[in-house]
Amino acid sequence: MSLHSETPIHASDGSPVGVRVEGNLFSALGFDESESAALAARADLAAALASFIREQGWTQTVAAKHLGTTQARISALVRGRVTDLSLDALVTMAARAGLHLRLTASRPRARRKPTTTS
Repeated sequence: MSLHSETPIHASDGSPVGVRVEGNLFSALGFDESESAALAARADLAAALASFIREQGWTQTVAAKHLGTTQARISALVRGRVTDLSLDALVTMAARAGLHLRLTASRPRARRKPTTTS
């Protein structure tokens, strides 16, 4: 099952310049389904925390004190280096920030087969 779709991006002269990925970027990068899901969850939570830190106007040192971690880990967080942070550490930081988390698990929808008319 594909967790993403890709759309080519072209320059004004029509030459290809890249691909726009919709869905799970980590799946598009070739990670298996379970690893891409974990990386996507970490990336989403890290982005929410980085946004919160910016909104507070905190330096990395101040954020580290408020969130009970080190400045180096905050640096990894704001730089988007999600592989340097565990989901558990991110959840703990979010709780210390007073952010409310909700984890939802669901089964994928069954795809409908196109109906044919004869």
